[in-house]
Amino acid sequence: MSTAMGEGLGVPHGRTEAVEAPVMAAGIVGAMDDYCAPDGTPVRACFLLVTPLSDGGAHLKVLGRLARLVRRDDLRTALYGAADAASFAAVLRRAEAS
Repeated sequence: MSTAMGEGLGVPHGRTEAVEAPVMAAGIVGAMDDYCAPDGTPVRACFLLVTPLSDGGAHLKVLGRLARLVRRDDLRTALYGAADAASFAAVLRRAEAS
């Protein structure tokens, strides 16, 4: 099953004993036309989430919060327009604060 959510977003995620706390990496994805959502839109921004195997609650909490944030059109537009990693992170911090 694809972890592409639609609207150009991908959220590959998993649980493992290799981490003690949730870990996320995020950024703009380039030239991955084969990573498409059910809506046919290629993924442009990706959030990789890994959480401890022993803490399924944290996994669901982070996924839920992320899903609520990325539903916002203004946030997606700002993420896609981020010039660099610092700008991308700043967009997420502002969104989280609001």
